Amino acid sequence: MAFLPWVRRGISTALGATANAGQRLAVPVEVAFGETRHANVTLNLFGPREVTGLDPRAIIRTWPAANVYDAEPNFFPLVEFDQSDLLWRNTPVATRENDRLQPWLCLIVLKDEEIREITPSGASRRLSVLELSDAAPLPLLEQAWAWALAQVAGVETIDSAQAAKLLDTEPPRLTSRLLCPRKLEPNTRYTAFLVPTYESGRRAGRRSGARPRLAARARRARREAVSRAGRGAAARPHRARPPR
Repeated sequence: MAFLPWVRRGISTALGATANAGQRLAVPVEVAFGETRHANVTLNLFGPREVTGLDPRAIIRTWPAANVYDAEPNFFPLVEFDQSDLLWRNTPVATRENDRLQPWLCLIVLKDEEIREITPSGASRRLSVLELSDAAPLPLLEQAWAWALAQVAGVETIDSAQAAKLLDTEPPRLTSRLLCPRKLEPNTRYTAFLVPTYESGRRAGRRSGARPRLAARARRARREAVSRAGRGAAARPHRARPPR
């Protein structure tokens, strides 16, 4: 198998794409009306602020699995998706030359005592809200690019042209994976959450109307994170339980 640092497809790969103030990826488009009439417009793609839930059927594997009592502590927790471009599809940042592209989702794994409160979704908010204790460790968002990848089955090496061809002809061979850089402790129960990496995504889950901005780090005011593992509603956390 081979790995890619990120996958994008469609118009989001167009040259000249830039991020605008509304946290969307803006793509310049020229529209032709016959041979002599042309118009230049900007097409704003959906960003984190337009996403308020994730269909759980997009998740094909988690490790540790839910309610596992004897998970090995020497592996990083992960969640795997059947769509290879899902983790970067709504990232409001243009593709960079150094192959580092921040995903719009992040995986965090917490002990019971690190969770202060979980407020379920309801009329006032679209998703459950997770409030953490001051001691809860969170990954650095400037390193989020390193913990998301795409996997290609059946090959040992791959380039962008080969990946684009496989996406058109054999898309099931490509999957995406998100890891949490936390070493699990033996005989300890954890809960995993999918959370947004952009402030606009957090506000979308809370139905906040204030102007969104990029969250510089996961450690932000009030240490809140909107869970994204549900069907647009409450989260479905995955727990790794110690043996009895």
